[in-house]
Amino acid sequence: MVNKLTITVLGLGSLLIGLVVWQFQVQAGVGVSTTTENGMEHKNSNEPAQTPAIQDALILEGWNTLRGLQDPIQVGNGVVLSGEALAQFLLDNQIPVVWGSEAICGGSSCSRLYCGQDGKCSYEDGQPGIDPIYLNPAIHAQSVGMRDRLMGELAHEAFHRMRPFSAGTITQLEEYWAFYVNTQLVKASFPKFDNVDPMDPEQLEHWFYVNGLHGYLHLAPYPGGAAQAPRVEQVSQASTSEPLETGIAQ
Repeated sequence: MVNKLTITVLGLGSLLIGLVVWQFQVQAGVGVSTTTENGMEHKNSNEPAQTPAIQDALILEGWNTLRGLQDPIQVGNGVVLSGEALAQFLLDNQIPVVWGSEAICGGSSCSRLYCGQDGKCSYEDGQPGIDPIYLNPAIHAQSVGMRDRLMGELAHEAFHRMRPFSAGTITQLEEYWAFYVNTQLVKASFPKFDNVDPMDPEQLEHWFYVNGLHGYLHLAPYPGGAAQAPRVEQVSQASTSEPLETGIAQ
C-alpha cells in the first residue's frame, strides 16, 4: 500500500550528509515522468520545453521573476543554486504550478509526497501527468509583499521537488535549507539564520522552535535519523490509508 503524504513547503559536522548535485538527463519517450538516479523528478521529452507548465498569469509572473535571479546561493555542502536554476528546473521537468485550496494542505503551499512501504518517496502518484506544486491561495489577496511571497514560496517548493537530500521523507535539514533559499531570494529578515549549525541536531531543532515553526518539530532531523522529542503538541497522524498533509507554516 502506498501512503500519501504532503511535504511542507513554505524545506557540516561529524554527521556528513552528501548533498545531491542535481543534473538532468534526456531519455527517449515523450510525456513520461520518471525519477533520475539521484531521485529528482524528470519529464522525458525529445525537445526541451520552451514554456513552464503554468497557466495562471500571476504565478507565471512569479516564475519569470525567479528566473531573472542569478545571484548564487550556497546550500550546505558546497552546492550552489540560484533563482534561475530553480525556475529552469520547473521548466525542464514541466512541473505544473497551480493555486491550492483549503482542501489541499489546509491552504498552505505544498506538494504531495507519496511514500511506499520500502521508505522511498516520490512526488508522483503513478497516474498519468505530473503532480503539481500547490501555492497558498491567500497569496494573491495579500496587499503588501505579495509578489515576494509568491516567488519565495515557489522557490521553496521547487527546492523540495529537486529531492536534494534523499528519496525518503522530508527532514528538518531539508526544510531548513528550503527556508534559507526562500529567505535569500526575497531578501527577507525572517527567519534568522545567524549562528546556527544545521548539522547539530539540537541547534537544528532549536532553530525551528525559536522561529515559531513548530509544525516541523515532528520531522526527523536528517535522512535516516530519529526525530527529537517535540516541545509542542503534534497533531496525530492519519491512518496509513489516509493522506497526511502539512504545509508551509503561516
